[in-house]
Amino acid sequence: MIAIHVLSLVLGALVAIAVLGAVASYIDNYYTESVGQYVAHDLRMRMYHHLQRLSLGYYNTHQTGTILSTITADIQTIQGFASGSTLNILVDMLTIICMLGLMFWMNWDFTLIAVAVTPFLLLFVSRFKKAVKKATHEVRKEQSEIVAVVQQGLESMQVVKAFGQEKTEEALLQEVSHATVNAALKARSASLRSSDAWEPPAAESARTSGVMRSRSRSSRTITTPSILLSSVR
Repeated sequence: MIAIHVLSLVLGALVAIAVLGAVASYIDNYYTESVGQYVAHDLRMRMYHHLQRLSLGYYNTHQTGTILSTITADIQTIQGFASGSTLNILVDMLTIICMLGLMFWMNWDFTLIAVAVTPFLLLFVSRFKKAVKKATHEVRKEQSEIVAVVQQGLESMQVVKAFGQEKTEEALLQEVSHATVNAALKARSASLRSSDAWEPPAAESARTSGVMRSRSRSSRTITTPSILLSSVR
């Protein structure tokens, strides 16, 4: 009877955990998506209000397709970041704070050594920041050119067909599309170089933390719970 009672409690606990996990996942997805949607809505309205206040000379020097790309694709990118990365950033920040607190509690001197390396890592990575930013800006620019070419071609489709300029329009789109591909590949290459440059120093920092944990385990007589050790690892 006792075993059956314990088994029923375990099963009930598992069901309760599954239900709570589903509810928490729903709340997480709903509210993070709502944040992204409201951010995108506010940006759209502010940008459209700003566009209406600009002079006519601005529209004589800027393509409509580029403006459409900014008000759609760029805002969608911001929306995706707000809805998909906001909570992850908060969780990562809390994780780093908790890990640093635990590391200082285990062995503060080796933790100071590991933390002292961080400014040099940030300085090293910042060298690639400008290249990645420039490459990403070029990608967005070429993508807006695609929207501009398609928008102009569709608006003047009757003229294009009347003068038989379909091949010319296709060649123009192929040119800007190929430029977008090259810009995207350059941006990806710059991002990978930045990641590769970050990996070796990060690995060295991880090895330093490993030495700290080893010394802490050998020098302390107080037994540390296994769950705390696994979180540091």
